Formats: sequence, C-alpha cells, structure tokens
Amino acid sequence: MQIKKILFFSNSPDTAGFCRRILGAGYELVSVTMEQDAAESAGEHQPNLVIIDLEARRERGFELCSELTGDAPVMVLFDRDDHDTAERALALGAAAFSFKPVIPALFAKRVQTAIERFSARQPRCPRCRRPMRPEWSFCPFDGSGLPQG
Repeated sequence: MQIKKILFFSNSPDTAGFCRRILGAGYELVSVTMEQDAAESAGEHQPNLVIIDLEARRERGFELCSELTGDAPVMVLFDRDDHDTAERALALGAAAFSFKPVIPALFAKRVQTAIERFSARQPRCPRCRRPMRPEWSFCPFDGSGLPQG
C-alpha cells in the first residue's frame, strides 16, 4: 500500500494531531501554518491532498484554496455547518469539505474519496477548475468550452 501524503494548513496543532490519528498509518500528514507560502509548501511536499483548516484564519484559508487548486485536490475544514463557506470554497476550486467537530469515519472517507477522484485524472474546466466528465464538451458550472483532444 502506497502512503498518501496530505499537506495540512492550520494554526491548530491539536486539530492536525487529531486528523493524523483518524487517518492512521496509510497517510502522512504534514502540518504547516497558514502563513507559509502555499506554492512553495506544495512544491516541496508533493501532496496527494491539501487540507485547509478555516477555523482561525478564514480569509487566508480562502486565499490558499484559490492558490492551490490544480496539482492536488483541496479539502476545506471549518467549524460550523455554514453553507456560504462551503459554496465559496467550492467556487474557489476546493474538491471537498468537512465540518468540525470532525466525525472520524466521515472525515476519513471524504479524504479517501477526494484523493481517489483526483487520481482518476478527470479533466478540469479551464476557468473554474472543477472536475469534468471526459464526455462533456463544456462546463455546466460556468459554460466554458473544454479543449478537445
């Protein structure tokens, strides 16, 4: 079994540690602070997934979300059932989200699913970066035409 690497942006060591324990031995969780350079951190660690904890620095988390979409799926984690936060994160390119307090089985499944979907290498819309089905010729979210070939 290949260990999956997760880059975890958070200013809460407790949250990172809890998520590390939930995910177990099949995952390597690399914890970095919200202030670190997103592209540099992603380039250095080559993660299979990026998780951004929006608890303390919500706006910085949204900036990271928009900077990091493309090379690995992004999952956001936030502390309340806030549909506006989920919608904004998805619009910025996040592939998944989860709520706090974390429900261990649900969190682990969402992490696994985000990694599996991305590794299937579905084409992405050139403008909104959302995953697309190969048979689609345009993005149903923003109407962009997809490159053919």
